[in-house]
Amino acid sequence: MEHRSKKRTIQAEVAVAGSLIILGLLSLLMLIFANAAFLRLFTSDGWLASHTLERIREAQISLSIMGLALIVLGIITGRYHLFRGLNAHKKWAGFCILILALLYLLVTGNILFHIYPLPSTREFLEQSVAYVPSPYSIHRMRELDYDVMAGDSGVVRMMLRNGYRGRSFPVHKPEGEIRIVFIGGSFVFDPDVFGENDWPHAVENRLHQAGYTRVRIINAGVPGHTTFDSITRILAEIYLYEPDYVMLCQAWNDIKYFNLISAQAPPLRVVQSLLKPTHTGYPPSALEDFLDKIYLYRLVKAIPRMKYNRADREGVPPEGEYSDRVFEAGPRQYRLNLLTFIDLCRNIGAEPVLLIQPHLVTAGNEDLVRETVSYHWVLMSHQALCDAFDNCARSMLEAARWKGCRVWDFSEDFDGRLEYFGDQIHFTPEGSRRFAVAVADSVIRDVLAPTANSKSSTYEDGF
Repeated sequence: MEHRSKKRTIQAEVAVAGSLIILGLLSLLMLIFANAAFLRLFTSDGWLASHTLERIREAQISLSIMGLALIVLGIITGRYHLFRGLNAHKKWAGFCILILALLYLLVTGNILFHIYPLPSTREFLEQSVAYVPSPYSIHRMRELDYDVMAGDSGVVRMMLRNGYRGRSFPVHKPEGEIRIVFIGGSFVFDPDVFGENDWPHAVENRLHQAGYTRVRIINAGVPGHTTFDSITRILAEIYLYEPDYVMLCQAWNDIKYFNLISAQAPPLRVVQSLLKPTHTGYPPSALEDFLDKIYLYRLVKAIPRMKYNRADREGVPPEGEYSDRVFEAGPRQYRLNLLTFIDLCRNIGAEPVLLIQPHLVTAGNEDLVRETVSYHWVLMSHQALCDAFDNCARSMLEAARWKGCRVWDFSEDFDGRLEYFGDQIHFTPEGSRRFAVAVADSVIRDVLAPTANSKSSTYEDGF
């Protein structure tokens, strides 16, 4: 009887030691999958950012150390009977192995998820923009006054006040104030520039330095918005701010739908709106903060919000085949939206100004920008995307000619300049700064000092 009990204890020790060795070998086996070559297979363009490559290396080191440590611990356990005090019953050995397996999953999960880290519940609010559903647009920014932080650095990435980027402003315009609203998508929102250096507010700073201190700029850019959204926001809110000028700079988000809409699939049926708020349950409880330390929990928590989870988000990529040409329905809708925008601005007593959106892609630079441009957002080849941007520029020129409004084109100084763009249309800080200078100079020359020689395009004849 005593011999049988000793045998059971030895079997339990062997099972635990064997489990440790197996888990160690499994950790080393994971190195096959935790490498850049394998993970590139799951990217749209086969490209990984430098910081992602660094986290992959950190994960490989952690898995290697853990794997070797578990194997050594398993060998030592079996050789020196470290679990000789384990109860002789098999159920205790099974319970011990189960605990080891759960701990192993938690640790390895944290290591692997660190490659593509997910923010905690609290960090998600602190580091991103909160969006809510809207009956007049695909979504709107939540009227929550807070500062979006740049990671855990303590640096303020952007100020959000009353659903707009920048400091608060009174709804009713003070006497003598000139209000200029820049409206559009993430290009106007300018997500990659920190603080109050987004190009619309940089324009305001430059105007103030030039002595035009009564000018207030409102950055009405919202990531993901199209010209449709801009029109409805003017109609449903922005007119209340009594703008003197509304300046539209928008193309990229409209281009996303160029090859998706048709007479059989009009925008009313194709464009999808946000259905639920992106930020709920804030501030998180103490229990939530504790659970958020586990990456597996963060993953489960993040699944419902993965569709909308970044301040500079583009929305949801379309599905389908890439095209080498631009279909007709999308550009036709874009032209109609521009004409409607001009008429609507005048109906609220504001002067419309069209800004042709600068962009990185140009004919002949595909090899230089292939890893930078997100072609999968528009399902177009490089040449088709160039044609789409050219089509938008022509539409703005034609709309301005027909309706007799200003249109500004800075493409000669910005298009195709890789040093000015972080991707297809979003500026680097240097690009944002230089664009602000160009726009501010045009505002002074063509709007605030109308007696000066104008180099903008103002058309009064028809098509």
